[in-house]
Formats: sequence, C-alpha cells, structure tokens
Amino acid sequence: MHPAHQPLTAAQLKAEVGALSTQHRLTRGTSEYREGFIDAFVRVYGAKNEARDIAKKKFFIGSSVAYSEDQYIESACELSVANHVALSTATNYEVDKKLGQSAGKKDVDVVYSLGPIKVVIEVKCPREREIPPMIPTLDFAGRHPEADRMFAELRNLISQAANVPAEQRQLQLAQHKDNKLKDFLLLAHGKFPDEADFDRLAVLFVACGEDLGPWHGYLFENQGLFTAASFHPIAEYERTQVVILSNLKYFHAVCAAHHDWTLKNVFMLPCVNPRASPSITGDLMSKGLAILDHHLAPFSAYRPQSAPDVPLYVEDAIRLNHYVHAGLSEADFSRYFPCTQRQGPKAAKPSGTP
Repeated sequence: MHPAHQPLTAAQLKAEVGALSTQHRLTRGTSEYREGFIDAFVRVYGAKNEARDIAKKKFFIGSSVAYSEDQYIESACELSVANHVALSTATNYEVDKKLGQSAGKKDVDVVYSLGPIKVVIEVKCPREREIPPMIPTLDFAGRHPEADRMFAELRNLISQAANVPAEQRQLQLAQHKDNKLKDFLLLAHGKFPDEADFDRLAVLFVACGEDLGPWHGYLFENQGLFTAASFHPIAEYERTQVVILSNLKYFHAVCAAHHDWTLKNVFMLPCVNPRASPSITGDLMSKGLAILDHHLAPFSAYRPQSAPDVPLYVEDAIRLNHYVHAGLSEADFSRYFPCTQRQGPKAAKPSGTP
C-alpha cells in the first residue's frame, strides 16, 4: 500500500501538526485545541486508508498547497459535528457516505441512527465579511423591494451628520446571504435520498459566526426560504427537513480556546422546513436530534418583552437576537458565547421599515 494511502495514528498526526507553519490556525491555537483536533481527527478519519489525503486536503497538514483559513475552518466545523456524533450514543455512524444508487450522488458529511431513526447531516460554513463594530450598518430582515433606495437615502443623511464622528458617517449595507443559504439547501437536496422514508431525518447544519439573526431571517422573514412566498422554488430543496443554525464557526474562528471539538457548548437552533417532503413529525425530530443540546423548544416559547404597540412582525424579526442577548441565563450565555461581551439586544430592521 502506498504510504499516502494508510491510516494515521495520533503520534504520526501530532508530529505532522508540530511541523506546521505559524500561519496555520492549529499552530496559533492553544495546546488543548491542537490536542483536541488530533483526538477528533484520529477518531473520525484516522482508520481510513485515505486519512493522510484527508489531512492534506481538508486541513493542509503535510500539504504543499497554500493554507486557506476559510477552508480550514469549514473542515474543522465538519470534524466537530462528526466527532460529536462519534462520541454519542448513536449507532451506524459513518462519515462521507454516498446515499442512493445514482452516479451523480455526492457524499453527505455524517450519517447515524438512534433506534429506528436514521439521520443524515450535511454541514456548511458560510464565508462572511466582517464589518468593524463602530461602523454603522443597515440590515433588513428578509428581502425588501426598495432596499437600494432606502440605503442610498440613509447613507446620504448619515454622511451629513455633523454631530457624528467622521469614521461613523460611512453607512455600510450588511451582506445579504440568503442566496448562499439557498445554494446550501440546493446542494443538500442533491445529496439527500430522493425516495421517501418516514424514519429518516435530513438535516442541513449551518455553522455560522456570532450573529445568527440574519440567517433566521433568510428562512422566515419576507420572501424567506421556508415561507410560502420564498424567492426560490421550494420544491428544489424540499428534501431538507431541518436546518440547524449554529454558532460553530464562531468557536473555530474567534473562540478556539473554548472549543472541545464537539457540539456540547455550541448554540444550535433547529428550523423546520414546513414544506419538506416527506413532511416531518415532532417525534421524528425530537428522537433524531436527541444527541444535540439544542434550543428549539425554549426559543419557540420565547417572546421578547416589548411595548404593547410593537407589531408582531417586528417582534419576529428581533426574536432570535433578543433570545440570545436577553433570554439566555448568564451561565448559558457564557457557555455558548464565551468570547462575547453581553449587550442589550440589537435593534432589527424588519421588512417594510427603514
């Protein structure tokens, strides 16, 4: 067998990680983060004959290819999900598995079983543009028909505000990523089985940064992907029954010292596709996601404390942000957002308002 196509032991991987350049995030992270990676990688991929190739292609270990931070973080998020499942009570656990007989089918990231329930997970990690915290930013919950006009008007007004520091007069338009989420859904749809199975749960796991509010809006606000007025044909992603929004990317990108390569302390919110085919039952989801400490039930029951005259659609637009910054206990906020200073909930711009 060629040396490049052999299993990889913890000792071998540790030596390779120790030889990485200072540019690599594993080198810049804590020793606990590196050791956690080695343990997780060996558990998930180590016994595979292609383990060395995986280390090169996914994590730039022993590779001559230029290091990519974005690619590393995406692969790290996949590994955290897979490692969490591997350490759980799930059975029939596999990674990178092709589902279905079609030659065009691609591998899904993780599959597992809990009793009779079969779960398939595709993990995606969006690349987001960072905006400095002191720069004013305009965002919309969902799609707004006059977003460009309103942005131009507000930018002009703010640029002329003499009582505002010069560096805060340049209004930025928040990056709208609903097309990226749509692409994730389409890709997952192509990977998930096309035959109906009422004991199977198909999940798209989205590893986001600190702010999950916009992603929730892409699903449920104006022309959202999980609404009847979706901007894209729902039938083209109906095989995805649940989207789990998480802050997993946040841990690898800015808070690695607090990450144990599982989902134990990751904030997760399952979002049900109301037009999934086959349709999903509460029992299927609760049993299929039993190994995840998620927030579906408490978030569903949560309503922001607001003035009596605040419209319901405004409350809906700010609900997730409000839940994170005001609804979580101090202990839970520190657990899920350990590198974030807790602040009051951000004001949101619901559809139809400037």
